[in-house]
This record gives sequence, C-alpha cells and structure tokens, in this order.
Amino acid sequence: MKVVQTKERILDAAVKVFARQGFHRSRVADVAREANVAYGLVYHYFKSKEELLEHIFQTKWSLFLAALQNIRDDSGSTREKLHKVLCFLFETYRQFPELIQLIILEITRDSRFMKQEHLAQFKRAFEIIREILEDGKKRGEVDEKADLNLSAFVFGGSIEVLLTTFVLGIFPWGEGIEDNMPRLIVDMFMDGIGPKNRQGG
Repeated sequence: MKVVQTKERILDAAVKVFARQGFHRSRVADVAREANVAYGLVYHYFKSKEELLEHIFQTKWSLFLAALQNIRDDSGSTREKLHKVLCFLFETYRQFPELIQLIILEITRDSRFMKQEHLAQFKRAFEIIREILEDGKKRGEVDEKADLNLSAFVFGGSIEVLLTTFVLGIFPWGEGIEDNMPRLIVDMFMDGIGPKNRQGG
C-alpha cells in the first residue's frame, strides 16, 4: 500500500472513530482497528491521537477555505455566491457526515483549538464571507449601511447552528433539504441586508 493511501486510510478511520466515540474516549488502537492496519503503523505516521486530530483539522479546514475563496472569486451575484457556500456545506454534510460531526462537536469545542493560530484559521472563513458581502455592497446588492462584519458573523453563525441541528438530530436531515433550504436561508439573509427603499422608511 502506498504511503499516501495508507495515511489517508488512517485519517479517514480517525474521522469515523472520533465522531462515533468522541475524541477523548477514542484510542489509537481503535483507529488502527477501523483502518485495518497494524497498531504500530498509526504511530509511524502520527505521534499521537492529538496529532491525528490536528492533521484532520489542518487538511480539511484548508480545503474548506480554498472552496470559499473559489466561490468568492466566481462571477455571479451576492445571492448566488452565498447560495454556493451553503450548497457546498450541505453537500459536504451529505457525503461526509462524520467529518462535519467531528468539526462541530469536537474540534470547535476543544480548548486546544482556541490557540491564536487556530482562531486565525476559523476567523478567515468569516473574512471571506465578509469579502463576498463587501463586493456585493460595491455592486449595490447589499445595503450601503449594512455592518459587514456583523453580517458575516450572522451568516456564518447561522450555518454552524444549522449543521449542529443536523448532527444532533434536532432538525432531521431529510429529502429536499439540500434542494430547498439553501435558497430559503439566502433569501431570508439577503432580504435583511439588501438595499432598502429609504423613502419608504
């Protein structure tokens, strides 16, 4: 088995184990069993389960930021870009629910990820959303008086809350959600910060 394939197999197994059992209740032996590799082979690539979790965050969050940046740089209206952000995240949840569960319930709530370098990476996601809104303001698609920092946090925060409700089963993931919910959310959000008719109050 090639090195890259082996590492990916171990990482995929770690995502499943950490999501299923919780990071603190999981052992390296559990990851090895899930990956169907020798216990020592996990330690050949990763010094500890903490390093495994760190590697998962770094690789997956980098991919998420790259996707956001591609959407930001796309042509299209502000509504279309925000819709693409939601569709990307909903599709990610559909394909990789354990990964989203791990990020929502373990990584973002783990004190080790409250260090400045990690917070800067979390913040970057909100900054990209703000850049999308800033471009929309320049084109007259966002109200000139809208607070873009607050708006970016409201939009990003609403996504996190929604994904959390899916993970916890509060808002059951079901047929039609991927097709209908992103558009509804974007419409509600943009209707709130879109250009206003000032003469009408």
